[in-house]
Amino acid sequence: MESVFSTHDLIITIALSFIALAISGATALAIFWPLSKVHLRDKHPGWRENHLHGANEFLWFFRGGFKGIGDRDLNAFARPVQLALWTIAFGLMGGWVLWLLSEYVFV
Repeated sequence: MESVFSTHDLIITIALSFIALAISGATALAIFWPLSKVHLRDKHPGWRENHLHGANEFLWFFRGGFKGIGDRDLNAFARPVQLALWTIAFGLMGGWVLWLLSEYVFV
């Protein structure tokens, strides 16, 4: 008996799950990003203005630059930001790769 769902449908479903993972990362980012920025503003005022500008902030959190400051409280706020950014990247890339597979390989 043939299945009701094709391989294409299965791959699209998994791709949407990756997108859901990216959305959960964005939610975590929306919660912890402001906490980290406020902590940097309050505890390290001169450092933030001299080192972080625009997209540099995302890259700094993404690669774990906050560990160089040596503030344990900042690590507690910034580690979830780093994890959220990695989750967003992994979710979007996974969804994109599976979408490409569904469109061009499993047609």
